[in-house]
This record gives sequence, C-alpha cells and structure tokens, in this order.
Amino acid sequence: MLSALIVVDDTVTSMEIEKLLESMGYRVWKAGNSEEAIRTALSVKPDIIIMETVLESGDDGIETARIIKSHADVPVIFITSQADRDVFERASGAEPDAFLLKPPDSGELEYIIRLSVDRNRIWRLFLSANERYRRILNTTSDGVCILRHDGLIQYCNERMARILSAGTDEIIGRNIREFLHPDERERFTRLIDSCRKGSRGSHELRFTGADGKTLWLIMEGHPLDDPDSGTCFSMFRDVTEEKVLAEKLRRNRRCLELLSEINHLAAVSSEPPQLMRGICRELVSAGYSYAAILDDEFMTLEDEGERPPGKFTTGLKRDGEMGVYVTEVPLRKSYIMVAGGIMDETETRVIDEIASTLAGTLRRMESERKFEAADLRYRELFENAGDAMFIIRDDRIIQCNRRARKLFRADKDEITGRHPWDLSPEYQGGRRSDKLAHELMERASREGAYEFNWTHRKMTGEQFPARVTLNRSGDVLMAIIKDMSEPYRAHQRIKAEHRKFRDLFESIPDATFAIDTEGRVIAWNRAMEKLTGIKRDEIIGRGNREYALPFYSRRTPGLLESILTGEEPPGSTFTSPGMVTSSMQRSM
Repeated sequence: MLSALIVVDDTVTSMEIEKLLESMGYRVWKAGNSEEAIRTALSVKPDIIIMETVLESGDDGIETARIIKSHADVPVIFITSQADRDVFERASGAEPDAFLLKPPDSGELEYIIRLSVDRNRIWRLFLSANERYRRILNTTSDGVCILRHDGLIQYCNERMARILSAGTDEIIGRNIREFLHPDERERFTRLIDSCRKGSRGSHELRFTGADGKTLWLIMEGHPLDDPDSGTCFSMFRDVTEEKVLAEKLRRNRRCLELLSEINHLAAVSSEPPQLMRGICRELVSAGYSYAAILDDEFMTLEDEGERPPGKFTTGLKRDGEMGVYVTEVPLRKSYIMVAGGIMDETETRVIDEIASTLAGTLRRMESERKFEAADLRYRELFENAGDAMFIIRDDRIIQCNRRARKLFRADKDEITGRHPWDLSPEYQGGRRSDKLAHELMERASREGAYEFNWTHRKMTGEQFPARVTLNRSGDVLMAIIKDMSEPYRAHQRIKAEHRKFRDLFESIPDATFAIDTEGRVIAWNRAMEKLTGIKRDEIIGRGNREYALPFYSRRTPGLLESILTGEEPPGSTFTSPGMVTSSMQRSM
C-alpha cells in the first residue's frame, strides 16, 4: 500500500489533502514540525511528501525537505502561501517535484502526485547509476540495455551479456545492430525511432549471439528522461526456447496432419499406383520439395517434385539446409525418398511410419484382391450349387441361391429378409414352426452343425418335405435344403408294395417263412403259426437256425442256407424246411 506524509500546519488544507490521498488509496501520516517530519519520513519511508515551505512552529520546510532527501530518495511537493521569487528559488534547491500555491486545486494535485510517484519509481529503478541499481538490474531475469539513438550500447546487465554469449565489457560500446539478424534491422530502426519520439514499443526480433546461434528476443523500448536525447531503456526477454518449442509443436502438428492425410488416403485408395501417387503428392503439399516411391533398384515408381541430383542410399543425408531421407518400405523391396527441410528425428520417424502404412496398405490390397477372387469363387459355387441354400444371420435369410429361388418358386427379394419359418406352415408335427426353428438354429449355433427333417412351403402355398442341414460359419448359419418330395413319394410307394407283399404272404394257404442273408427270420405266415404253434412275434428276427427247431428239434442247416451260401446242398434224401409246401406237410 502506498503511503504519504503531510507536513502542513493549515488544518483545513491538511484535511483536504488527507481526504484526497485516502481516496487515491494512500495510507496517510502527518507531522507538525521539522523534527517530527524527519523522524517519520526516515522510519515510514513514504512514497511522497507534501510539505509547507514555512511551518507555524517557525521551522523551515524547505530545509526539512533537503535533510529528508539527503537520506531518502522521495518526491516532495511544496505548498506555500508566499508567491515571491526568493522562496521559489530557495525551494528549487531542494529539487521538489512540484511547487503549488495554497489552496491547491485537488485535480491538479492528484495529477502531480501520480506523476511524481511514477517518475520517482522509474528514476530509482532505471536511472540510478549507483551499485544498488546495478545489482537490481543484474538480478532481473530479462536482459537490460541503455541504447543511444544510433544503436550504441551504453549499458547492459549481466543477463543481457549471457543471452548474447559474451561478457558485458565485450558488449558495451558496440552497436546492437552487430548482433541483429540482417532481416530485423529495419524493424529495429522503427522501434528506436518511436523511443526517440517518446513512445514505447515492443517487437520480437532475431539476434545472433557471439557463438553464432540464432536467438529470438522480445525487445521493449522505453524512452528515458528526455525524449529529445534519443536515449532508450530497452529490456530483452529471451524467448528462443519458446520459439523452438513452438516451431517443434508446429512441425509435430504438421506431421500429425500429414499422417492423418496419409491414413485417409490409405483407407480410400483401391489400387497401388493411386496410393503411391497420393502419398507423394501429400508429402510435397506438406512442404517437402520432392517425394518418390522407388523400386528395389532405386528406379522411380511414382514421384512428385524435382528430384535432387546425386545418388542416395537408405538413411539421412544433409546438404546445407537441404535434407534427403530414404527409408525402406517393410517387406516390400521398395523405398520412400523425401527431400527438403530440416529433416530432424521427428520427421524421419514420420516418414518411417508412412513407409509402414504403405506396406500395410499394399498387403491389405493384395489380401482384398485374393479375398475378392475367393469370394467370387464362393459366390459361383453358392449360386450354382445343386441344393437349395440359405445364409441366415440374426434369424433372417440374407442370401439365397438359384436352386432355392427355383425350389420356393420365388424371386430373391421375396426370400431375403424373411425368417425361415415364414417359408413354412404354422406347425411342424404339432409344434409351432417359429419356436421349433429357434431351438434348432440355437442348437446348430452351439454344436456347429445339425441336421433334421422339416416341412417347407413354397410361395405358391404348396408344402413339401425337406431335409435341412445347418452349419455355423462365424456369425451366420448356412442352411442346405434338400427337397425330399420324390424320395418321400418313393418311400410311400415302397411302403404300399410292402403292404401288398405282406398281405399276399399272409394269404398263402401253405405254411411259409423266409429268412434274410444273415439267417434271421423275416417272415412267418399264419399257416406257419398254425403248423408249428409258434407265433410270428416270437420268432421274427431270430437267427442261429432257430427256424429248424420246430421241425427237427435241433439247429440243423436247411436248403435255404445252401442257396444263400452257394454250398452243395445235403443229400437228395434231405428235406429242408424253408418254403414248406402242402405236399411237404403231408410227407411230414
């Protein structure tokens, strides 16, 4: 908080000044005589003193101010009711900041107070040539110079010397233009001119240190006490690291944008030449002077820009400010060549990443071509399969082949998108088709495959029996539908013929039985049951010559077996049961 000392005997004037100072944010101290004023000033160290030239106590205010200023650098404003020249000249010897007649105008006084305090602060900080001032300037983090209007360095602090990689004795007396980058000298001249005219200015300028390194400094120029003298107090803030970091970030951002563009290009390109051309163009658009894709003999496949002269191998080669980097495309026997710019480690890593992207995309393109060829073969096999086939995902038919369209008497659009049970009657053997189909498809998904009988319905409404095989493949089921209409009809005909044969066999008046090739009884008519007393159900399926027991009481071979085996039948007097006729019954 700022503080002020009032040494004025006039109570009214003192109160008005106190009220003004408090409104300006000052803490106010008062003194009534010279001794009290000196003691308070040296202990409080106020920012400003307002003192009457002659105090009622008889003390000399001018001499009091001179004593205080000999011990403390503080601005003093004299107030007097005496307007004679002698008082004014004697007061000037105390170097006051202002001399006002009583009663002072509050607006004028406020302006003079502000101006005096500000000027005193600048004077103490920037113009004091004593050792204390030098220590203050040498502890600041910024470089400080006092420059003549022609650029001659009259003073510089130690920080400025460190910034320029030199000693203060190597800098003072030289022209600052010697350290300026040639491109910045015109702007520097404009900045100095504005200081000469009393204006402040700030510019970011490039300098070259004594070690030859490029520096970025923000220079702020402040005119000193007398603008006509052209002397300029300048502060320099070293922003080289920030500039380098900003440039690095800018280049990193450019690299990321380049990688993003290359990745997008890789995603949309369908042919290798298109991809390679696009990569070269993107690299040149990003600021490089040349980019190329080379084969294993370093012959150009695709390029953009003007190729630098000379022969190149893998790695980084620099020629002045030009860098050329060649990197191998992994597993492709080809290379990417890029020229231009600084070519630091970040950029080479980005180019390596682009080479990897190119390799991966070329592999993807090859895989896609192979997949498309395999997919085409699969589609041809699927479309031309002899059985009707559906591909089912999420319980809906997403694909059907030609045979399925023909079998169901429907177009593709009439089948795809439907549930399998939509092409079926509502019930399957007493169960709802949708619920049963869900169970069967879940079982096929769980076990990998499942086969079952099903009744389908054509778009014409005609129903037909089918044998369905479900096979899981990833997230889809492949359904193979075999039309069983003809086998079913054939089976029905066989069953009818079997019934006819059985009826005919039962109607034979002679006792008759039959065996299969394994010697098991497969037929035994009613006449045989009556003859032997053995019921049909008791002997059907029996082997081991059990049919002979009713006739011979032993398991003896019969004539039928010799017919089945092709062996010579027993002697002519041998009578074998088999197809037993009525005459055989009479002889027995």
